Amino acid sequence: MSDKKNPVPNPSDARASNGNLRFSPYPPDALEMLEHPRSVELRQSPPTRIQNYIQILPDQNPVTECAYLCLKKSYDADPGRSAHWINAPRLHFMDGSGVGFDRVLELPRIEDSRKAPQRLFHLWTFDPFHVASPDMVDLLDRLAPSSIATLPIDWVFSDGNRLDGYVFVDFIRLHYAYDYKRSGINVTIRGDMLCVNPTSPRVVRDEMPADLQIFRDANQRSDILVTRALAGEIAALASRELRFDDPHTGRSVELPKKRRSRVLKAALKAAQPVVENESMSLDRRTRLRIFPLLQRGAFAEAETILASWLKALPASPYHVIADLQVTTPADACAKYFDDFIAVAKRDQPVRAVYTEMNGFTINPQLWFCDGFAFDFNGGTESFDWLGEFDSATDTRLVITGLESLQQIYALRRFAPPMKSMEDADRLAGSLVIVKFQRLIQQALPLMRNLECPLFASAHDYDEFVVEIRPAGC
Repeated sequence: MSDKKNPVPNPSDARASNGNLRFSPYPPDALEMLEHPRSVELRQSPPTRIQNYIQILPDQNPVTECAYLCLKKSYDADPGRSAHWINAPRLHFMDGSGVGFDRVLELPRIEDSRKAPQRLFHLWTFDPFHVASPDMVDLLDRLAPSSIATLPIDWVFSDGNRLDGYVFVDFIRLHYAYDYKRSGINVTIRGDMLCVNPTSPRVVRDEMPADLQIFRDANQRSDILVTRALAGEIAALASRELRFDDPHTGRSVELPKKRRSRVLKAALKAAQPVVENESMSLDRRTRLRIFPLLQRGAFAEAETILASWLKALPASPYHVIADLQVTTPADACAKYFDDFIAVAKRDQPVRAVYTEMNGFTINPQLWFCDGFAFDFNGGTESFDWLGEFDSATDTRLVITGLESLQQIYALRRFAPPMKSMEDADRLAGSLVIVKFQRLIQQALPLMRNLECPLFASAHDYDEFVVEIRPAGC
């Protein structure tokens, strides 16, 4: 309850413990864009309007390169794709973005289902924060003092190694970066309120504080801007996991290569491996026990464990999968890929092959897989490259033997699983993928044209992607 003496606090005035506003108001030039004739016309349009936004573009695009670059995630590496923050506090997503770590009250525990990589990363986005090596923290403290806040973390891999000295990082310097009158602007109407956001080209203001080396735009908090000089230093450490875009053009910038001393602090140290147990959530048990097995090709063992977990649950229609096996012949599977690879090799070298089942939970009428060939191997640090295939199969390999479960999924389209069956439903889906991967593994020795790694998963199951290598590859 509020009165004149004790008014209800305005959320816009809320500040974090570091003194930064949690929500910054629009700068004056952004407010002026809300009075632009086209913005006024949008505000006055009827509620039945078809379009709820307008775009206002500048009369002239910038002709010079920007002095600042936007720090972005790279397309080439995703070092935390298998990592999960298991003790994340509720509403932790409201921290970061310049307001620090007010809601993080215990040491963050990050569990990674992969083995520790041979080459460690130095700066990576882990929403709403970043994760940084001690080398990156030293660099930022030296070249951009007072620009970051840090928080120690405990990042543990499935092989019993942990990252030594790594921290969460939040970039805490805030400044209004964009000149709204010279930038592209999107004006959106939400109810009776107009919202304004910069779009390409995003023109950075001419007068910026000389000591502003790396900062967040005060309004568009996800935009982290870096001077070109500092971007070059950061890229020398973290070129694989980061890219830098020119806000004037939206295009990535190639920075000059810098040689750095290879005496780095980033290192691993021994950790006590976490043992999976029944008190854990199914997701966590799967990450700890199943994913490491899949990564080393132990599909039969993974299938046995998943089936035992399913059988331990109360009876459900999904239990039928525990006693089913894929009946698609391994030799037919081998011939399917041999024929495809022979055709693909006519156009370019084949250095990687990917196969995935269709979205089987929503397409119960037919389960099948397709094949895709690549003239490069993008590796296992990120699987974004799997969408950049050079050729694809014209036919499908039908997956048979699991029809009883397909019928269950067909019924599920009309009635989602009850809460009590959610774990059984997810375990059944995991078993479908692992059984499919076993088929690929069994067919591999029969393939004559495969001379490169073969990756396998199912549509929208990125965490289940595995690499299966033929002998001698």
